[in-house]
Amino acid sequence: MRLAAILSALAIISTLLVIVPSAVGSDQSKIVESLEDLSEVVISEVPEDAFANPKSAEGQRAALFNKIAAVIRQVKAGAYEGAVNKLKNDISNAIMNWIVDQEWETDLLEQLNEIIKLLEGVLPPNFPPVAEFSESAETVLTNVAIEFDASSSYDPDGYIMSYFWDFGDEKNASGVTTGHMYEDDGAYIVALTVTDNDGATATVTSTKTVLNRIPVALFTENATTVFTGEVIRFDAFSSYDPDGYIISYLWDFGDGNTAVGIVVNHGYEDDDVYTVTLTVIDDDGATESTGTIKTVSNRSPEALFIENATIVKEGEVIHFDASGSYDVDGNIASYFWDFGDGTNAIDMIVDHAYAENGNFTVTLTVTDDDGATDSTAATKTVKPLEGWPLALLAAIGLGVASLTATILYGLYRRRKKR
Repeated sequence: MRLAAILSALAIISTLLVIVPSAVGSDQSKIVESLEDLSEVVISEVPEDAFANPKSAEGQRAALFNKIAAVIRQVKAGAYEGAVNKLKNDISNAIMNWIVDQEWETDLLEQLNEIIKLLEGVLPPNFPPVAEFSESAETVLTNVAIEFDASSSYDPDGYIMSYFWDFGDEKNASGVTTGHMYEDDGAYIVALTVTDNDGATATVTSTKTVLNRIPVALFTENATTVFTGEVIRFDAFSSYDPDGYIISYLWDFGDGNTAVGIVVNHGYEDDDVYTVTLTVIDDDGATESTGTIKTVSNRSPEALFIENATIVKEGEVIHFDASGSYDVDGNIASYFWDFGDGTNAIDMIVDHAYAENGNFTVTLTVTDDDGATDSTAATKTVKPLEGWPLALLAAIGLGVASLTATILYGLYRRRKKR
């Protein structure tokens, strides 16, 4: 493509070189004649008091004459571009610096500009440069540098004087090669403008896609293993977004409860192993999640009971009530009573009487819905009954009755014999 453009430009220039000489002959004579007229005016017509320093007028007049004579030689040699540059810069500056009379300065500059126009009319047309560049990547993440190279740009009839880069994010650079990174995601149009040695420009563009970086979710907690009901403090302050900022923090505690905020507190009602998940969302809608395991331990139940007596007699009933027992993170599944005399019971409220006297330890064991247990105990004192025992009195009564019956029968027999 580049070779074709150069060949095409050369073909046009060659054609112009063939056509131009015939036209240039008459134009060249006219230009030389105009330059000679300008020299004559400088030497013969501009008065000394028109110069900034009249004492130096003759020297400056001669210097102007020599400068114009040099241009005439360039024109006769066909060096039109050099002649134009000398007229525009050297001679024009000399007139503006040495001639202070406004009318003479204006008149001389007008003649000079007419000659420049004649010269530019015989110059071959300037071909604009060709802007081309390559890059190290077309799609990148934010803050990743892209390297740009415009060394393939060229000018078919001269050379490139400058390279200007516009990256589409209000940043720019100059030079054949450069690098640039984008702070925010989006689609950016990169424009390269090259300027050749004749002031002609050319621009080429290319679109770069910059992708958003996802945020980083991080958090700390003040405990990893707790009991039910114990509060854990979660802190996501260390989360960040490398190319923006985080707009929301979402917490899922794994027990059906959620929360929002950088710092949150949470307590678990039931023992289990829970996964806590933090999800952060950045200003571009990208999300990232992180999680950790929390172990929540069961709390043991509390065994409590009351009784209506602590000291009783043999056979006397004691009323036991364990309804005051409780489980802080669940419920009590069973009650077990050990009365210390080889007997037991399993209800929440029970009655018991001791057949023998002595000191007995009553133990209540409760089991919660997670299998944890707790026990409590109390001592009961059982005293013997006062006076004759009932069994002994019954035996005596039977004996007396039997003896009485025997005596009465003997008396009856004795009477009958008589």
